Amino acid sequence: MQKELQEFFSRRSVRWALCAFAAVLILLLTLDAGIALGERHAYQRLSRSRTMGSMMPPPPGLMDGGFGFLPHGFMQEEHGAVGTITGLSLPTITVETRSGESEVVRVATSTMINGGPATSTDSLAVGQKVIVIGEPDEDEGGVGARLIRILPY
Repeated sequence: MQKELQEFFSRRSVRWALCAFAAVLILLLTLDAGIALGERHAYQRLSRSRTMGSMMPPPPGLMDGGFGFLPHGFMQEEHGAVGTITGLSLPTITVETRSGESEVVRVATSTMINGGPATSTDSLAVGQKVIVIGEPDEDEGGVGARLIRILPY
């Protein structure tokens, strides 16, 4: 049995297959580590830039000390919208997403707004491109915004 295993592992094709498997495994672990570190860096930058209220709790799985499993999402189990503001009637805004759907976004006093000239609802305007991150609004539908990032034109 030992001789058969030695012969098997001494074959050139088996050694190449093992080397290729090891290379792919190292590549995946490197990518996973990069994603985890990037998420942590983004969370820390977001927490430092927060001007209203207390620091946000980390997203689930971000600060668990492990790399987790591919793929990671910055705000896991959260909801949001990316698109253009088409309606502004505070405390709600309507965002037309890139797919052409309308998403109702509820803005609260605790919602962090950044990327504009001011960090308040005064900096929101129809026609602006935004990224909204928040939680589903179970009562009225749509998204309860935690962060609204105004994108440059």
